[in-house]
Amino acid sequence: MMGFFQTRVWGLALVASVVLPAAAQAQNGCTGDNADHADRIVRCDAVIAAGDMTARGFANALYHRGLSFEALENDTAAAANFSAAIAVDPGHHWSFNQRGVVLDASGRYAAAFADVTTAVELDPANIQYVQNRALVAVRADRPDVALSSATRLIELDPANKLAHAVRARAYLVQGRLDDALTAAEQAVRQDPGGPVPLIDRARVHQRRGDDLRAFADYDAALRIRPDDAWGLFGRGLAQIRLGRTADGQADMARAVALKPDIAEDFARYGIRP
Repeated sequence: MMGFFQTRVWGLALVASVVLPAAAQAQNGCTGDNADHADRIVRCDAVIAAGDMTARGFANALYHRGLSFEALENDTAAAANFSAAIAVDPGHHWSFNQRGVVLDASGRYAAAFADVTTAVELDPANIQYVQNRALVAVRADRPDVALSSATRLIELDPANKLAHAVRARAYLVQGRLDDALTAAEQAVRQDPGGPVPLIDRARVHQRRGDDLRAFADYDAALRIRPDDAWGLFGRGLAQIRLGRTADGQADMARAVALKPDIAEDFARYGIRP
């Protein structure tokens, strides 16, 4: 989940420290405190092989092993471990959330939405889960849920920096451009130094046909994070529409190299070359 909440780190990577039973704790290292992921996999292998634990403990060990596979970019193994944890302990909301992260990263948005929704149902006050559901809902073409989740997110965390950005995206998907701009402006005011709200506001400007303002916001975001695929694609498109074709094509080529399906993401918001 890129840190930018449109990518892999967008907050979906919840590395919770859940407590293992005493027998499992004896195998030091199968916990969220062990940042050496290759070692943690080995430690969790030993915990799982020992088998001296409750269902929750077994699920926790699978979960932590899955997190390490995910950190090592082996999403197939990560998802398999999260699924195994859920099979052992159907109430293991950590694994539902994190499997949703992996599914979202692979473009399986409907399945990801189902998983993060289950995580919220199991732990309704968990800010991370509500945030994840809000974000995934936009990509899963559920702007209604994105909006209700953003409202809930503000109730749980009034200072949350993503809630208004989620609203802007959901309104944009719905074609409610005035509401989208209002939400995007709120997001920029709340996080004036962040590239994410600038890119969201830029997309609203672009959808409204104001490529000059869109360019300014994309350009400002790229000064903060030069290799952001969304900023590059949007700025490139704005430049082409403003007559700066060569520079625009160069930006868009860089964006596609970073994220081959970037055009599909923009199309979701009604923005096409």
